[in-house]
Amino acid sequence: MLTLTNIVATTLIATSSAMSHADIKDYLVEQSIQQGVSPELVLYMAENESHFRLQAIGDMDITCPHTGKPVRSRGIFQISECWYPEITDQEAFSLASSTAFALSHIKKSKQWCMSQWTTCRAYFKSYPHRQVSFFRE
Repeated sequence: MLTLTNIVATTLIATSSAMSHADIKDYLVEQSIQQGVSPELVLYMAENESHFRLQAIGDMDITCPHTGKPVRSRGIFQISECWYPEITDQEAFSLASSTAFALSHIKKSKQWCMSQWTTCRAYFKSYPHRQVSFFRE
């Protein structure tokens, strides 16, 4: 069934590589609010993981303990191929898919977020008094 959400997601996948940083930030804030996650945290993570670059690849200097190959983290939230091999490059580099993935993991708990992303740990270390009421504790 073709819905407005599907059309928007498909359009974002097709055009996300041409989006400006301002457009990306607006999308992240909108999705964060809809999912009940702190936009400040999400923007901090996206900036520090990839500098808002949708096609970013990192962690090639870290060896995956499962495969012996580089970890290869991908996209705006640096989704690791080592720890999440089921996430395709298309999904990792898609603004809509990677944001949905990241928000679903961030929402699990503060501890889960901190266990998955170095930037999440850094955020709460830098801002220890931040409210975390958006997490389901």
